[in-house]
Amino acid sequence: MNIREAARSGNFKGIKLFESARVVGKPSGLVDKMLELSSEEKDIRDQLRFREIKSTIDDKVGEIAGQIVESYTKSLTVIENDLNNAMSKYINKFYKGNPVSPKIKLSETRYDFDHNEDSGTGKAYANMVSLDMSFLENTYLPALIHDLIVFSNIEDHAIEDIFEEYSSTEKQVFISIDKINRFKEKTQKLIKDNEFLALGSDKLAFGKSWKNRT
Repeated sequence: MNIREAARSGNFKGIKLFESARVVGKPSGLVDKMLELSSEEKDIRDQLRFREIKSTIDDKVGEIAGQIVESYTKSLTVIENDLNNAMSKYINKFYKGNPVSPKIKLSETRYDFDHNEDSGTGKAYANMVSLDMSFLENTYLPALIHDLIVFSNIEDHAIEDIFEEYSSTEKQVFISIDKINRFKEKTQKLIKDNEFLALGSDKLAFGKSWKNRT
């Protein structure tokens, strides 16, 4: 078989041998050919080694990613359970007779806050208060602020119990409330004892009434 026959048959190894045989009588050419083949061999070995390394790295990255997701999911489950247990505790203090407690569901990219079977406006706001109190209790959150609108639709008896919970926390809670005469004397005293700022028609927040045109 000559070099042409080797080429036609696809015998590339044979071609290399023919090419090497041609330079047997030329020492310098033989050395060059050996260096060329050695370089090709090194390139092939490097490619194989790179593929092995990349495959190992890809496997390791996949393993670590799986561990991160697992750890993340476990952490979210713990947080979720802590918040749900705390919300149930607070709702049962705000309302009597085995009230329905809200539930929060956490995932990697979103959360769902479910009022369950009781989605009335007042109860929905009370559920929100219970969630805020749960964050205050279970996190490093230093303070809580609730504006007047939070209490506008909650039943008075529930507001009174909410104020009791506010007063029992060791952290700071700031609220805005009006028409306190509708509450029990005990609740009115609690508000007065913890009053920071009282506003009225003769004591405006910014020294002027924004209801009137200038």
